Amino acid sequence: KKRKDFWSWQLLAELFPDDEEKQMACLLMAYYTTRNQAFLGKVTEQLTGKLVFREKYGEARFLIEKYLEEKSKKQQRASAQMLDWSRSDWFLKSIPCPPSRVMDYKPIAMSILHSDLPKHILVITHINVAKNMVSFVYGFRKKSFARWEHIDTLRPGMVMQAQWKEPEKDGAPHRLLALEQCAESGDTDFCRHFKGRLQVNAVRKCAFLKTPSADVFVPYGLLPPEGTGGGHEVTALLDFNPKKNEWSWRALTFI
Repeated sequence: KKRKDFWSWQLLAELFPDDEEKQMACLLMAYYTTRNQAFLGKVTEQLTGKLVFREKYGEARFLIEKYLEEKSKKQQRASAQMLDWSRSDWFLKSIPCPPSRVMDYKPIAMSILHSDLPKHILVITHINVAKNMVSFVYGFRKKSFARWEHIDTLRPGMVMQAQWKEPEKDGAPHRLLALEQCAESGDTDFCRHFKGRLQVNAVRKCAFLKTPSADVFVPYGLLPPEGTGGGHEVTALLDFNPKKNEWSWRALTFI
């Protein structure tokens, strides 16, 4: 309820004294939740200190200039630390730039904000960069899609850990709240390892991994350069094939 109040993020930053990334994410959220610089003196100084430590001098100068401008406007005394930084060599040599892209802070901040929600494993199947939409499989014969603003960091086949709000209607998109990459989840009912012999149809440009339990479709561009001889092992996803209107196993990577 207080996610739009800068002070709530400032307090959250104090909960992670040993985690620089989470501290940075919380302070950046605190800074960008309000445009009123008059409230941000302490936050700005804390954030500037972390930027200076990381040698992000352009971003630090941007904050210092905004801070000093506000203090001058209000005829208030600036802190000794901010004044010292404004006289340093790096300040004079750097070009100011907004700190919002210093790190991919929002996913980290959202994972903190929604830490009470259950986490789900999903595998990305398709990405629409133009619409910021991602499609994914998240269970046995369960497929959905959602909007995600950091779409440029994703690619098909990635195994992700997500927190979301369920759609209110069938066929509606999920509302993704947090999304981060994780290690492969091992064998599940929708993502498994298969061992078998590879059969390639060069004419149709398709291939299948023949196994005792299933025939796994292998995209032609995924085929290993060493050829089809011997046994192979793949990680495969149970995905929906709209052309055949059925669920089938499709290889994601060779192991």
